[in-house]
Amino acid sequence: MPTIKFEVAGVPQGKGRPKFCSRGKFVTAYTPKKTKEYELMIRGAYLQYLMETGDNANRIGSKAFCMDVIAGFNVPASLSKKKQHELLCHESHTKKPDIDNIIKVVADALNGVAYNDDSQMVQVIGVKQYTSNPTSLIIVMSWEEEDPF
Repeated sequence: MPTIKFEVAGVPQGKGRPKFCSRGKFVTAYTPKKTKEYELMIRGAYLQYLMETGDNANRIGSKAFCMDVIAGFNVPASLSKKKQHELLCHESHTKKPDIDNIIKVVADALNGVAYNDDSQMVQVIGVKQYTSNPTSLIIVMSWEEEDPF
């Protein structure tokens, strides 16, 4: 199974906390609209990758897999050119959203599309960094391809 590698354009987002509302005597939970839209963007980028590669069978299925998520954030325009260059070359992004929430939104978005369930994920690597073009790079590969030792 080849490695799945695609990009999602735009500023990376984390998984939003569920919202609750009461309907009569019952309380229901729902995913925030912004999170749903971002999950659709991720899923759309994956489906676009499949169309461009022409490999509709490129799916993990029920196998164990590992995932790398590299989230690139804009350098603040208010900083000096020197400081912007320093951030791009030497600094990690240490502001919100949290890396675990970014990974969660990606894993949930690809559920049932790239793999059967995100519980099959056995290894994950998440990186937040500054970049000149905000984007998320997502790499998914079956565990058998990965040599962990």
